Amino acid sequence: MSIRCDVLVVGAGPAGSSAARAAAKKGLKTILIDKKEEIGNPVQCAESVGTYLLPYLPFKIPKELLRWEITGMYLWTENLAIIKDERGIFSGYAIDRLKWDSWISSIAVKNGANLLAETKLISLEFDGNQVIKAIAEKAGKKVEFKPKYVIGADGTHSTVIDFLDVPKNEVLGYVRSFEMKNLKLKYPKYDQLFFGEFAPKAYAYFFPISNTSANIGIGTIYKNKNLDDLYEK
Repeated sequence: MSIRCDVLVVGAGPAGSSAARAAAKKGLKTILIDKKEEIGNPVQCAESVGTYLLPYLPFKIPKELLRWEITGMYLWTENLAIIKDERGIFSGYAIDRLKWDSWISSIAVKNGANLLAETKLISLEFDGNQVIKAIAEKAGKKVEFKPKYVIGADGTHSTVIDFLDVPKNEVLGYVRSFEMKNLKLKYPKYDQLFFGEFAPKAYAYFFPISNTSANIGIGTIYKNKNLDDLYEK
């Protein structure tokens, strides 16, 4: 049995859920699938959003998702030169990303989209340039969709892109990040970025999410760099 739909969205992160919401709101039969058991878990970013973006959103973010106000940012270089921005473009909030992803997918559902978690896309079939069938796996069983359009919102390692045979940019970022608690923060209201050889062609970050906790991470574009060693450094 095939499930027919106008739009099949793969990936229920902020982009996928927003696309599903917009499509469903226009009256299109929309199905949103995500391979995760719990939407948004594990958390995929440092959970910071700029205040300047909020007026452009088509919805109002609930206050309980804005977990910590950020008033500015410090940019540090290896020789400790500092650039400080306060109440400018870098002011914003630390959001609760796990709750945020769940909430924004629920907005898509409220607008008419059908959400299927634990559903992994395993193949796409084409007739020329037109997708005619999508096969997914849920609870060990195959589910067949016949969509008119497919939206790939499944991240940098996109399964949709793989099936489209579109050349990928091989220069991807690799990140190691942790949420750390019981900290004594010198700048609890400032996000901080650190640039230097300890993070080759990328940066380390320190994003507070409360008076005593922060998301701390480091990234690089080099596969052969040991992220654990870079993180410790």
